[in-house]
Amino acid sequence: DAEVWIQATYNPILDLEGKPYKVVKYAVDITEQVDRENLISEKVESITRILDELSASIDSISKSSEHSN
Repeated sequence: DAEVWIQATYNPILDLEGKPYKVVKYAVDITEQVDRENLISEKVESITRILDELSASIDSISKSSEHSN
């Protein structure tokens, strides 16, 4: 089964006396938007990990060059 995300609003329909007698729901399928947001989050996490590794490597190289001087 595929996962589906919807965004919805529920709107009361009032009778002539102003009392609600039914509710209408307007829903929009936002599955593609949620999928894109999740993909972006995964990419950001991946880039962050790579940058952390790069920073650690630079620190290591810097410390090694300080000790060799």
